[in-house]
Amino acid sequence: MKIGFDATSLSKSNLTGIEYYALNLLKELLIYDNENEYIVFFRNDVHKELIPYKDKFKSIIIPIKNQWIVDQIILPICLYREKLDLVHFPAFPPPAFYFGNIYLTIHDATVWKYPKTMSLKGYLYFKILYEISLFKNVNICVNSISTKNDISNFLKKALNIRVIYHAYDNSKFNTDNESKVKLKYIRDQYKLPSKYILFVGTNEPRKNLKLLLKAYSILKSNDPIEEKIVICGRKGWIDSSFDDLMMQLGIEKDIIFTGYVKDEDVKSLYRMASLFVFPSIYEGFGVPMLEAMACGIPVIAANNSCIPEIGGEAVHLFDDNNEFSLAEEISYVLKNKEKRDTLIKKGLENVKRFSWAETAKATLLWYKRGH
Repeated sequence: MKIGFDATSLSKSNLTGIEYYALNLLKELLIYDNENEYIVFFRNDVHKELIPYKDKFKSIIIPIKNQWIVDQIILPICLYREKLDLVHFPAFPPPAFYFGNIYLTIHDATVWKYPKTMSLKGYLYFKILYEISLFKNVNICVNSISTKNDISNFLKKALNIRVIYHAYDNSKFNTDNESKVKLKYIRDQYKLPSKYILFVGTNEPRKNLKLLLKAYSILKSNDPIEEKIVICGRKGWIDSSFDDLMMQLGIEKDIIFTGYVKDEDVKSLYRMASLFVFPSIYEGFGVPMLEAMACGIPVIAANNSCIPEIGGEAVHLFDDNNEFSLAEEISYVLKNKEKRDTLIKKGLENVKRFSWAETAKATLLWYKRGH
């Protein structure tokens, strides 16, 4: 087969979840698949992590900065020119006027289930283009049974949906020891406190970090803990009331924002944390949970969406969207060594269920069966 792969999302210097999925999936497909021909579309340049595999694919570079022009005008022209058997859109919706054999990954049902947690621009972009694509009888894959059920329930139509679990990068996130020199460097570089509770992800309304602030304030008032809060990740679409809430609660000095952290440094942030907290309102898969588990850190997360499915018994759940429940569970896990040890042990076992190699194999089977 002649397989097209849309890698135009990889032009960003700071990748986030869906871009990492596109990158890791493509790398594993190129490693595993020696039968098919891959035509990969980039914006500006080939991603540096794919250069070692450049003899296994044909690259087409679209040297235009404007993403809308690339996605909706130039990319479909290039796709038609290549006469592909199928084309996979792993990160963003397909162009409105491309009518080839489309394979689409939808990462969650936020656009239908929680539209108010998105910016207006993002909501309109994804909703319009997703729903246009659904009229074309596209082949869809999602990352969890939870996401499949949500999409099916909201759209109320028969769709060809395949569940293929995502994974985490076990070469970067593991329990391998790091030198004291490196850990001290990371602690100084990002101004980390001696003890902290960690969150990793884009700071946006769906991640529900205001709930974590409220829970932490409750702990500070009723059951003081030594840990501060470290929020690792870039700011997404977020309103100014987040900063106002910190000031109102009087905890602004206890919250450390690292901003975007380089890939090679994130593992150290996990390894030095006392606890990882994931208070999201909704998740499609929840890769940071797996990264934390793989680094030997206990995980507390909200009891909703895919979190029980992906976290299994290795995640300690709190009542969804309840700051008192979150405060209680944070205190319990921090003070109960036996519970912490159990969560760490179960976490290291749970992550064995997920690998990019298996994701790639399942994706290739999806291509073959749907073609």
